[in-house]
Amino acid sequence: MKKIIQLTESDLTRIVRKVINHQNIIFESEDNIITESVGEHNFYPGCLLKFKKNKKYLGEGSYLNFKTANIYDQELSDILFESKIKYKNDEDNVFIHTLFVNENLRGFGYGKNVLSKLLNECKNKNFKRAIFVVDRDNITALKLYEKFNFVTIYKNNDKILGEFFLN
Repeated sequence: MKKIIQLTESDLTRIVRKVINHQNIIFESEDNIITESVGEHNFYPGCLLKFKKNKKYLGEGSYLNFKTANIYDQELSDILFESKIKYKNDEDNVFIHTLFVNENLRGFGYGKNVLSKLLNECKNKNFKRAIFVVDRDNITALKLYEKFNFVTIYKNNDKILGEFFLN
């Protein structure tokens, strides 16, 4: 039987803030990708909150930033939650690359709470819109995004490209 952790509001806030904010400590560089900060903290017994921030130099002072946070269960060797965003330092759009809740934790409102906090943090960082791609058959994710009034930009047979306005 898999164990289930209970995430509190402050836990969810902590996760989202790790995705949006961390210190810039440059320690690794290869292929124009700079890892600025990385770390992990004990989150619960046997669970780690891991975070990482990478930058890829695009030229002319432009960088593509990647920020990831996840909760990793050491006993199960499984990710319980993950959130990843990417953005250019000279644009006001953020791309929500990943918003994942382990199937054992679904149905408790974690996805809704995390998405709400993620969009609020992005708004507080002066991003104007958040863009995402979702599989057309991911009904759970689409229902979640509908609660936040996403706008469909493009559809094909497999994917939907959508956006949230953060004003």
